[in-house]
Amino acid sequence: ATPQYVLGGSRFQQVTLNQPGRKPFVIRCSPDGQYRLNGQPLQNGYTISHADLLRGGELLLPAM
Repeated sequence: ATPQYVLGGSRFQQVTLNQPGRKPFVIRCSPDGQYRLNGQPLQNGYTISHADLLRGGELLLPAM
């Protein structure tokens, strides 16, 4: 197993993961249908790391 999450589309407009002692990680529907992490296109396809999630920020996913 690897500490990677394989992404699909979003079924919700917004989901917030609140992490004790850390910044929240917000997952939203992408208005342009692109995968973006903190405003930047994903560099490694359709995955993010667990460390990305722990850093907090915003993940945009296309709507399903």
